[in-house]
Amino acid sequence: MVALLDDGLRRLAPLLGIAPDATGGGAAGGLGAALLSLGAELLPGADLIRRLTRFDRLLATADLCLTAEGKVDASTDAGKTVRAVVDACTEAGVPCVVLGGTITPDADRLYGRGAIAVLPIGTGPRDLDTALLHASDDLTRTAHAVCRLATANAHTRNHLPQTVNTEPPGPRGAW
Repeated sequence: MVALLDDGLRRLAPLLGIAPDATGGGAAGGLGAALLSLGAELLPGADLIRRLTRFDRLLATADLCLTAEGKVDASTDAGKTVRAVVDACTEAGVPCVVLGGTITPDADRLYGRGAIAVLPIGTGPRDLDTALLHASDDLTRTAHAVCRLATANAHTRNHLPQTVNTEPPGPRGAW
């Protein structure tokens, strides 16, 4: 179905006076193409969101970043906001965890960009209506679990001895 719609937009583009492969032209079911035909300038949404939210300034003081999307798949790595967040975190040296209602095997591409984890939020298989009904609670629960892990990891690292004795135990099992 998507291929059919894309083909239709490619044929419609010359009639609108825009390039058939205009970046963002297919966004929101062709709304991008309609706006381009009216003279609008399309900006990458992820970059705009980063700027409007002052994301990079906030990231500079972060120890961990969580980002989420309903379905984390190949399209996530194709320029969506989640990808921009992962990229920004990698540049800033801040660990980033991606959460999703559904995770497809293509989500593993985000590990190559620097994500430290890509995790589903659901408690198990269920229909879409049920998943949407519980999405807020599931996201909150999973985010809290990730933060507890990060806190435990930081606490453990701060309390480990700086050197570890690798000699075999002496009498009475002392190290």
